[in-house]
Amino acid sequence: MDIKAVFFDIDGTICTDDTKHFIPESTKKAIVALKKNGILTFINSGRVACSIPDFITDMNFDGYVCGCGTYIKIENKILFRNRLSESLCRSIVDVCKSCNLAALYESHEGIYIGSQRQEIEKFQKIVAIFKAQREVPEIERIEHRLFDKFCVFYDEQSDIDSFKKFIKNKFDFIDRGNFGEIVPKGISKATGIDFVLKKYGLSRKNCCVIGDSLNDLPMFEIAGLSIAVGKTPLSPYADYVTQELEQDGVYNSFKHFSLI
Repeated sequence: MDIKAVFFDIDGTICTDDTKHFIPESTKKAIVALKKNGILTFINSGRVACSIPDFITDMNFDGYVCGCGTYIKIENKILFRNRLSESLCRSIVDVCKSCNLAALYESHEGIYIGSQRQEIEKFQKIVAIFKAQREVPEIERIEHRLFDKFCVFYDEQSDIDSFKKFIKNKFDFIDRGNFGEIVPKGISKATGIDFVLKKYGLSRKNCCVIGDSLNDLPMFEIAGLSIAVGKTPLSPYADYVTQELEQDGVYNSFKHFSLI
């Protein structure tokens, strides 16, 4: 095994998936040790660029794959971005309304919410995480309704089938259990990895990925080494399942494979 680069998910992997954002000291120690051993470290997150918190950037990663591959920044230079047209964004907002969905619209410059269905519990929990970090206005109040990806939250009052028919030719629907993460077709955490590896002259077998949620599956499918953190639906697809992050799972996994 010749691992030259490690790609980290954030929520549920580096830090807890809540407003506390707890990071074990052992995880910080592991990232420092990887860098000391000459291994490149990258963030590969569903979060868009504006929602990458300071406590992550302070760790001095070599680069960032954000928004499920829609944005790539390496050495403080934006090297890739997939943009949606404003007309398409406006159509999406209209369809989310007509299908009675709660929606979170994510741009690399800002995060917005739809004005409808804000009472859905999972929607409220995720929005609270972002609101703890920044202002999250209603998109209907924004003049230029632009975003790069989005999430929808639904229940028995929603017409999720009609929504899926609307997006099927342009987007992938990542089923996150009780909500859907919507990403442009042909873009994923895996395409982000391939872009980075090509820049550094590395192959897929040189990369290790570590994550905990289903939007990490594309990167698990291509990596030379895949590590699932804790109890997760990713476990069947992982080369190795480590302990929960609060139990030093990240550190222990890298120690197990002698990467640190």
